Amino acid sequence: MDQRADAHQARFDRHIQSCIRQTVVADVRRRRTQRQHLGVRGRIDGRDRLIERAGHDLATGDDDGADRDLAGGQRQTRLFQRRAHEIVVHSGILAFEPFGSDRSGTIDGMSVELLSLDAGGVLVFPNFERISDTFARHGIRVSPDALRAADPHGRLAVDTADGVARTTDADRGSMYFRIMFERAGVPADAPMQGVLAELWAYHTEHNLWEYVPPEARAAVERLAASGLPLAIGSNANGIIHRVFERTGLRRYFSVICDSQAEGVEKPDRRFFEILVARAGGRPETTLHIGDLYHVDVVGARAAGLQAMLFDPHDLYEAYDVQRVRTLDEVTASVTEP
Repeated sequence: MDQRADAHQARFDRHIQSCIRQTVVADVRRRRTQRQHLGVRGRIDGRDRLIERAGHDLATGDDDGADRDLAGGQRQTRLFQRRAHEIVVHSGILAFEPFGSDRSGTIDGMSVELLSLDAGGVLVFPNFERISDTFARHGIRVSPDALRAADPHGRLAVDTADGVARTTDADRGSMYFRIMFERAGVPADAPMQGVLAELWAYHTEHNLWEYVPPEARAAVERLAASGLPLAIGSNANGIIHRVFERTGLRRYFSVICDSQAEGVEKPDRRFFEILVARAGGRPETTLHIGDLYHVDVVGARAAGLQAMLFDPHDLYEAYDVQRVRTLDEVTASVTEP
């Protein structure tokens, strides 16, 4: 009796596997020719490239490859070894748990399935107290408030079309600090060698952009609670993940792209293409929010993403981009599609 039951279960499982294979391959073909008419939301939607590659693996008999692709590259139980009750097929769309969030929404009229945030200047800022203390150890007085007030002007000064085209992020970083220190009142003849050496040593090991304003942390928590997938896209020095780990922000982001680690930096469109692909998103439904127009907005648009500028000081009023002054404006505008 048990043998007959096992044989029946085995035949049933093979039948389900066959149906799943046929469904996925048929769905891939249908998506290629009628994608604009589908309008289907699901846990695999937003992963069109992964589905197409899975279809190829199935057609060539690569079951393991198909399992990896359909799972978005995650290590999970092989799809075709799962019991039938673990798999659901709805109207030709294959869905199974767990995939993470399938939340999508609109932000100020934009259809958004993935939200990418810049790190420096949006979520994390230079530790001005640490910088002030470093100056003080070398006999130079400059207050954290003076540095904080000079910060947005230093960033604006390096954000020009010609300047961004001719420089790297490291070049602009050096220029930013020089302008900020000057505007903060550091004397032009101040002995800076020791200060800069100490700051650079700390930045190389820990990253000076380590201060998270309470309102930024609260906004990230609310965005994460909404279910909208979040990613970080930052021009940084290869260790921005350390900042997010020690500040407790890492758990809110599925992907952190650091330009130094990726080998390409904003505004190069390839940086955004890497981010979107890694997060399993689509360019047209990904919104990137950054603080530099010619780096974040221009680069995101070139890659086919939607873009918004974080402009808390109203310095970019004349620019052709939608702006927000706080992240609360973003969280408040996230609505159900």
